[in-house]
Amino acid sequence: MNKIEESLLKIFQDHRVVFWYDDQGKMVDQFDEVSMDGVEKIAVDNNEFAIKYKILRGQPAGKFLLYFVNGEKPMSENWLLDLQLAFKEFYTYQEAMFLQEIGLDYHFKELVVAHSEFFQSKERRTKLKELIGERETEKELQFKMMAVVFNTTYLSLENYLHVFASQFIESNDRIEKELTRFNLQGAILETGATEI
Repeated sequence: MNKIEESLLKIFQDHRVVFWYDDQGKMVDQFDEVSMDGVEKIAVDNNEFAIKYKILRGQPAGKFLLYFVNGEKPMSENWLLDLQLAFKEFYTYQEAMFLQEIGLDYHFKELVVAHSEFFQSKERRTKLKELIGERETEKELQFKMMAVVFNTTYLSLENYLHVFASQFIESNDRIEKELTRFNLQGAILETGATEI
């Protein structure tokens, strides 16, 4: 099973219809390769009315992967907009793949872009996922990313400073280098005395 199928299976656990927009058909081969039991794949190409009927009336309990080879239409021309808003979109950008793996919404894309080095490691993504709760803010996520860097599950600025000082005394600059490499050095200063 490839990463795309893994991500899609996670989404289908909570949603029965998934929208996959692909500009210029760059991912058509990957779409063709996707095979999931109980999920019907449909390439959307001027067949929106038939698709809507099938989803709402024909098979109201069925699961569908809708693939749009020409990307997303403007809202005024999107005959499936109501379904899109009711269900889930699937993104295949690297940032989106990371967010889907961790379980975060797409509006955190800029966070992933800003800290791209941090998200390149599967181990760091897994550790971060274990710390994430519901309705996280960007600042809370940065704070938890720092917990991964400091290798602690105890989320407090005091704890981070203690770990940082211990490393400094031992002449170990790993944390300092990683905070800089992952673009988190400013986040620790902004945190102040606030604890999550």
